[in-house]
Amino acid sequence: MIRVKFDIVPPTATAQQKGVFVHNGRAHFFTKQKVRDAEDFLAALLAPHAPAEPLRGGIYLQARARRAATRWNLPTSAVVLPLSEERTEERDEDGARNPAHVTARP
Repeated sequence: MIRVKFDIVPPTATAQQKGVFVHNGRAHFFTKQKVRDAEDFLAALLAPHAPAEPLRGGIYLQARARRAATRWNLPTSAVVLPLSEERTEERDEDGARNPAHVTARP
């Protein structure tokens, strides 16, 4: 059994979107620098714990991530409604109630 525990804040880069550029009419896709840095960091962290020979059979992997503390700096003039209050009026999306805010289309 291999058990490894790291007390780190994991990288926040995600590989959900590739970078793209067009050269001579062809699209070229690439991995963004933040994603490469995150992959290199995690690979370097795990490399010393790699088994000498490939594992056989089933593998169970459990990973837990710890997030950095987030501070919310709200302005003092922010209006915060209690959770018990609900909005009872309907939204005026077409400007029917207040036509002054609707701009005429040419």
